Formats: sequence, C-alpha cells, structure tokens
Amino acid sequence: MTCSIFIKSCAKDFEFLKYCLRSLVRFAGGFESIVVVTDNDGPKPPIGVLEKWFTVRPHEPRYNEQQVIKCNADAFTPSDLILYQDSDTIFTQPITPQDVTIGGLPVWLFEPYNGMTNVDVLARKAVVEKFVGAPVEHEFMRRHPFIVSREMLVELRRFCWRQHGCSIDEYLMTTEQVSEFNFMGAFLWNHYRSAVAWRRPEEMPTFVLQQWSHGPGLTDAIRAEFEEKLK
Repeated sequence: MTCSIFIKSCAKDFEFLKYCLRSLVRFAGGFESIVVVTDNDGPKPPIGVLEKWFTVRPHEPRYNEQQVIKCNADAFTPSDLILYQDSDTIFTQPITPQDVTIGGLPVWLFEPYNGMTNVDVLARKAVVEKFVGAPVEHEFMRRHPFIVSREMLVELRRFCWRQHGCSIDEYLMTTEQVSEFNFMGAFLWNHYRSAVAWRRPEEMPTFVLQQWSHGPGLTDAIRAEFEEKLK
C-alpha cells in the first residue's frame, strides 16, 4: 500500500514551508512522493529535493479554497493513502506510513466534545453536524498529520452530492467556518467507521511541531525552535 504526503501552500507561507520541507528530508521515510500544491498567481515556491509541484488557479475566499484542494488531493497522486501536512508544521521525529496506520488502516484521532471549552472548536460543531446531517459527538481535528485513503475522498465527495445536491467544492466555498478535517472525520465515523483505526490523541505519538502562520508570522523565536528541532 502506497502513501504520499500532501501539502497545500501559498506564497505567504513559503518561509514556513522551507522548514516543513527540511523536516520531510530529515524525518520522513517510505512515502511514495511529496506533493505540494501552490497558487499560480504567486511567486516561485521554494525548491526542495523530493517534492512534486503543482499549481492551481486560486479562487476567493482562499481559506475555503485550500480546503477544497485538500478534499480533492487524490487528483494529484495515485497513492493509496494520503497524509496531509501543513506549511507551518514540521516533523520532529522519524515517521513512515507504518507509524500512522494500524493493520493497514489509517489512524484518525478524535476526542469527545463533552468537556471542551475552546470557543472556536465548539463553533465548528454545528457546521460539521449540518454537513453530515446528524449529531456529532466528537472533534476530529486534533493534530497533524491527518491520513485518509483515496477511496474515502471519493466517497466523501459522493456523499456531499447525495446529502446537499452540490459538489463538495461548491459546499466548502459557500459555507462559513468550514473545517475540512472535521468534515472528513465525522463522515468516516458515521459511514465508514470500520475503515479507520480510531485513536485518542494520548494513544499515539506526537510527530509534529505545529505553529500558526496566520498569527505573527515566522518570528525569531519560532525560527530558533524550528532550527533546534531540525538539528
């Protein structure tokens, strides 16, 4: 079973992306390819040694559009499994496809909403419930990396047509507070639960250090932390 790493990036995240790509060279092994998708109206992205580059024509709102690209990641790779990584996230220890699969099934982390107090997290709950058309008891966007089979992406898109009468591209682009990984997780939990190895966050190693590129940017402190982790 093959697995590729998939990153949707953009020009403002390229300084973060340089560190992300360095971490893949340093720690990632056994992956069929590293796929990076960027916008075709931006500057030339940083060039590494392993990745395959694609460019797409961006649409507004771009925050929603990058989620559309992730839900169509199987168009960019023939791999059986797709592991998502973000530009502002680096691997901090060795990782292979076997580390994020159990019995051949992709691992997905989840936690009950009960007891959570984060306003942003709780605000997504109603949006996810509207998408899947059922109550959702768990939060599925716990931490990177996320991994899914290409067949499940196909089924996710088919589900959107059946449930909402439109493509997932249209649904994501016209809905506020969308959360692609929560959509994926809740869909899999409700319809393909046995096709996933479900785990709580504390049951799996933490392979990443994640920053937030929408915040203050790549500060000296963040840069120093990245450099320390990539020694």
